[in-house]
Amino acid sequence: MNDKELRYAILLNMLPGIGIRTQRLIADHFTSFESIFKDHMDVLSAYPNISKKLKKGINSFSKHEAVEHEVNNIRKNNLKVYSIYCKDYPNSLRHIIDAPLLLFQKGGLELKDKKVLSIVGTRKPSPRARLLIDEIISDLRVEDLVIVSGLAYGVDAFSHELAIKHKISTMGVLAHGLSMLYPVYNKPLADKMIDDDNALISEFLYEEKPVKGNFPRRNRIISGLCDGLLVIESNLKGGAMITAELAHSYHKEVMAIPGRYDDETSQ
Repeated sequence: MNDKELRYAILLNMLPGIGIRTQRLIADHFTSFESIFKDHMDVLSAYPNISKKLKKGINSFSKHEAVEHEVNNIRKNNLKVYSIYCKDYPNSLRHIIDAPLLLFQKGGLELKDKKVLSIVGTRKPSPRARLLIDEIISDLRVEDLVIVSGLAYGVDAFSHELAIKHKISTMGVLAHGLSMLYPVYNKPLADKMIDDDNALISEFLYEEKPVKGNFPRRNRIISGLCDGLLVIESNLKGGAMITAELAHSYHKEVMAIPGRYDDETSQ
């Protein structure tokens, strides 16, 4: 992706009033980000509200220095950029209705032609949870497998650690930009993942903070990337259940570990 096309992509990402699904609808009518800005008045004539909103956003946009700053961050930190228009964009994610138009990656893992198992669960797992993840991962015999999770406390961290232990590729999906790591407690694990040629991935701009609304957005990527999603332990409410519901809505295989009926995290 050349710098000119990257600038247009980041500009679209930054435009006020253009949400994720609107961005995706717009992108589906074009073949490049540059063409969105050059031809939107003609191509989007059938969508007058969207065309009007896009035109207003373009005319009012004044943060061009921020666009340049973002491009510099990407190049300086050697981040891989997946564009919805590129062949190497993950196919499993491309087909969901609210797929991000851009993904930023740190680390050498290639996603193309991989089988993805996403593993999610509570941040306060039982001692049994780690044993279960270890047993499941150690018994998997799937070629080109990647274990995906959210690099949070508990089940997420266990899944990444045990994938590394069993020499299976793993990817952490972040709810913030790649300039930081939240929670900081898992930074050594994140560094180990990068050192072992695995990856961290995010749709958020490089310096974006982990605000509350980012976590459901992160969860849809965990769901969208996978061929199957496994819930280890979860309460009735929480991020793991949101992720499972999203995976089900995307027609992904959703699985769960049975537990004792009176365990809160087996509800």
